[in-house]
Amino acid sequence: MRAALLLTAFTACRAHGADRASDAGAPSTPTSAGAASLAARPSSSSAVVVPPSTPAPPLSARRAAALADDLRAHLASAQTALHPPPRIRTVAGTIVVAAADPGIPLDSAVIVADETQAALFAGPFQHRPDRVITLFLFSSRDAYEHAVHGLAPGAPQDGYGLYDPLTREAFVCTQGASIDSTAHELTHGLLLDDFPHAPHWLQEGVASLFELPDFSQPGQIHGKAHFRLQTLRDALKRRATAPLVRLDALFEMTPEEFDAGRDPLAYLHYASAREAMRWLDSKNELWPFYGAFRDGVLADPTGEKAFDRVVGKSPSDATADWLHWITSVASESP
Repeated sequence: MRAALLLTAFTACRAHGADRASDAGAPSTPTSAGAASLAARPSSSSAVVVPPSTPAPPLSARRAAALADDLRAHLASAQTALHPPPRIRTVAGTIVVAAADPGIPLDSAVIVADETQAALFAGPFQHRPDRVITLFLFSSRDAYEHAVHGLAPGAPQDGYGLYDPLTREAFVCTQGASIDSTAHELTHGLLLDDFPHAPHWLQEGVASLFELPDFSQPGQIHGKAHFRLQTLRDALKRRATAPLVRLDALFEMTPEEFDAGRDPLAYLHYASAREAMRWLDSKNELWPFYGAFRDGVLADPTGEKAFDRVVGKSPSDATADWLHWITSVASESP
């Protein structure tokens, strides 16, 4: 059972970009902007009218008490999980950030985690967890692999990050990746709490969107263009891979297709999932689609009906529009 869960949960994150800032000590956790609502972005589609976003409701007294108990447990566990003990900070009473070595810019990681959870709970996500997520951060590949081997046995070690839903622990290696990629693994945990039935391609699409997050609009989170866009452009130039870059193919993908050890085209599937989500976000349709899919998943398990309702076209019919965007200058903007 554990092996099956790990297959669908562990994810490789190959992000690039500069760290947001250096770690300058341990000031108090930044004030969350979680109560801010997501402002509507300009849309190129008239398929739907985007309703005002409302923040996720607060936890009940009982669930808040459960969260506080779980926070104490995660803090105690994080203190003893690594040697020497990591530097630890908490975010919004929901996230434990544990820096395994001095090379980690802990202040930057805390800012990323705080801005991520605040933006997601400002409207897109409607279910706050009553359990904590711990983020273990490592600046060297050796330390990362050693910790994953000991704390998450059986997990793949060929990427830069992973999330284990059983322990609610995430691991991020910043060697070769930005501290901003912390948002990817944190999103995995928060998304599964909000949308437990989300298919794997949606989990990876939304999480990988934040491999290089954009917080330039207060209270919002978006994804900047990076190497996965070029991956798709290159694939479209090859006869063998061009037919695979389709929105309707995305809706049929299985967890195994995102496992590099099982599918040599996993890199392409990650790129398709991320850039599909970024395209929807550029049209102000990502979160309306996500919410419609989440709320109607029992009657619409693939999400195709929700997509059609929000975008105004089926995934197959919308593929031409998506491919046009991928090859346009517009797709290169944050």
